[in-house]
Amino acid sequence: MYQNKVTLIGFLGNEAEVRSTDNRSLTTLSLATKSSYKKDGKYIEHTAIPRCVSNSVLPEAHT
Repeated sequence: MYQNKVTLIGFLGNEAEVRSTDNRSLTTLSLATKSSYKKDGKYIEHTAIPRCVSNSVLPEAHT
């Protein structure tokens, strides 16, 4: 079994949305991440807002 680990640092775009199904809980949130690079001697800034989804068997894990 393979496991990937990702660390995102940024600002929450909205409140986290928690939805529950039978025995699972899904948490969805938007995280604004900022990056910059230099082009032609000037810094260019870029903001990306990926949608992150986390699932858990125990709904209490996301409170």
